[in-house]
Amino acid sequence: MLTVIVLSAAFTVDLGMQRVVRADVQRVADVVALDMAREIRGRTVAEIQADATAWDAALAAATARNSDILGDAPTVTYRLVDVDPTTGAVSDAATADVPDGVEVSASGSVSFAFRPGSGGATRTAVAAAEPQACFSVGSYVAGVDTNDAAVLDAVLGEVLGTGVSTSLVGYQGLATADVSALAVAQEVPALSALLTAGSREEVLDTQVGVGTLVTAIVAAANRDSTLSSQALALGASLAAHASALGTISLGELLGVTGGGTAALTAEVNALDLLVSTVQVANGEYFLDASDIALSTAAVPGTSSLASLGLTGDLHAIPAPSTSCGPVGTTADTASVSLDDLTLAATVTPLSLAGLTSVTVDPVGLTLDADTARATAQLTDVECVGDTGTAEGIDAAVASTAVALSAALEPVGVHATASLTLGPLSLPVTLTFELELSPEPSLATVPAGYGAAQSFRSPPGSYGTAMSFGSGSLIQRLDADSLTVGGNVVVTVAGVDTALQLTDGVLTGTAPTGLSLSLLQTAANPLLGTIVNGVGSVPGVLEDVVNPLLETVNGLLAGPLHDALGLTIAGADVYPLPSPDCDDIALRG
Repeated sequence: MLTVIVLSAAFTVDLGMQRVVRADVQRVADVVALDMAREIRGRTVAEIQADATAWDAALAAATARNSDILGDAPTVTYRLVDVDPTTGAVSDAATADVPDGVEVSASGSVSFAFRPGSGGATRTAVAAAEPQACFSVGSYVAGVDTNDAAVLDAVLGEVLGTGVSTSLVGYQGLATADVSALAVAQEVPALSALLTAGSREEVLDTQVGVGTLVTAIVAAANRDSTLSSQALALGASLAAHASALGTISLGELLGVTGGGTAALTAEVNALDLLVSTVQVANGEYFLDASDIALSTAAVPGTSSLASLGLTGDLHAIPAPSTSCGPVGTTADTASVSLDDLTLAATVTPLSLAGLTSVTVDPVGLTLDADTARATAQLTDVECVGDTGTAEGIDAAVASTAVALSAALEPVGVHATASLTLGPLSLPVTLTFELELSPEPSLATVPAGYGAAQSFRSPPGSYGTAMSFGSGSLIQRLDADSLTVGGNVVVTVAGVDTALQLTDGVLTGTAPTGLSLSLLQTAANPLLGTIVNGVGSVPGVLEDVVNPLLETVNGLLAGPLHDALGLTIAGADVYPLPSPDCDDIALRG
């Protein structure tokens, strides 16, 4: 029995040694592939082969740096390959082409400890160029004015949980300065030490106190662009308040999906970076506007209204978002919701031909809207020829309405008309008690990514927005048809007879001396006058509802866009300098 146990243990040890060799040679293949992919440097296969001595020396050096494996020293082979961007399949690169990357095979072997022979393993890795770029969605910098200073104070106060009060000059000073993650890291001793050691991934992944990071952002901005005393004071105030927010990494702040050089060198507006830092760290950055109130004067084209009341709640998350990474990287804009937005519009009495008086009940519209965050996606990083020089990016935006509903209450209309009807020329009064029920169709924001836009520098300038979307969340209502219902009271000699009106057709028993068809003939032109004058598209919808919706859009796309960089049903995408065409990544 003891013999069996010993043999089993020996077999287990030998298998374990071979398993270690497999892991070791995979690590060698990965690291050597990354090192050799950097040696391509925009050269064709023929040019690399012509300089084979230098290439082989680089391969030997990369292998030697990673030769500390179990058992025999590793042996390494390579081939220059192209990588299919869709499937990831590799194939030999043509002699006249610049290869996408390098495939490296590493082999190793170890002698067994207890049984005769040895165990070997071969592992393969492919490393190829993976251009990266940074971009931001939304910006606080667009349109900073005196009102915006108050808005930003309020937003930051909400985020920090304490009062913030500063001058416009402080915000403007930060709004004119750009900083990079590299410059910020140099102001934080722990990150600066990692930079010296050459570990850019750790620089992006290391947690730093939020207050410390705010101080570093201001210091970096002041080093590159001397800031005003007000801007420095604002930075110090934010840092003091933010010290209680815990920690955050530069990678979290920049939304980095990989450890690319672009993430460290991209220049971001200092004000955007500061506000984003405290918002991302806090995770709660809602802006609420409750009980919005509008007057008739605020709504264009509402001369037919005696009064207009609008109540509801607006919620927004006004955080600019920055992301860095390869093609496919995304960044989200703010979300917006409108809850129980209710319109009560009183229409002035109308004067319509053939009718002695026409009054319209208050028009009611209830709207609820919730939007998903519009998502900007990096669709291409444009690198010029074989030089690896970054020329620009392509981006697309998707914006989808999660829930969007509008309910226009039936419009109550009251009108009277005096007529002489029938063979006896009876004096008749028709009193219309109508409900006009529109059937509005509400167009929502289309789902999916729209057409991509391109940015190239030159001629474009970094920091200029690529604008997507209409800027309107709520589309105009369009009534395809109006259902006319209610009652028509026929008064003859002081006696009232009520008739029902359904879809414009009278039903019931006509008064003595009059027929239903005669009353229908008399009522039809009057009904047409009422519908055309009050309930048709040029009436209620054009004069009351649609101007309201345009005003709500103006509220969303105006003050919020100017103060918080918020674009509804779209996004402003800002390419950041400069994309990196030399980044290398493992494939497969």
